[in-house]
Amino acid sequence: MLEKGKRYHKRKREEAMLMIANFRGGMRCHYELTPYLPTFEEPCEGKLEIDHINGGGTKDFKEKTAYHVYREIRLGERNLDELRLLCAKHNQWFQHVTVKDYRELDELRKTVKR
Repeated sequence: MLEKGKRYHKRKREEAMLMIANFRGGMRCHYELTPYLPTFEEPCEGKLEIDHINGGGTKDFKEKTAYHVYREIRLGERNLDELRLLCAKHNQWFQHVTVKDYRELDELRKTVKR
């Protein structure tokens, strides 16, 4: 019974990821959608994960079950502009770097090039 539930959950997660992939243009890591991203040449590693571009993923999954988040995506009740797919490595890295950090890096890069 437990295995059947795990398979069902995995299938619903994959369906939600496919919706995001179709919206974003492919089943791949979309790290380039990060605002103020400096040149980033770290290769992708790990499986794909759903990422909330502007943050809020932890809050989203605490307020709702994963099933409900995936259901909203699959039924078109969720704004896909807020979501993307990232490999596990980039998702982990971006969780520790804020948009403010990117802006500061971008400004620093502009001053160095002058």
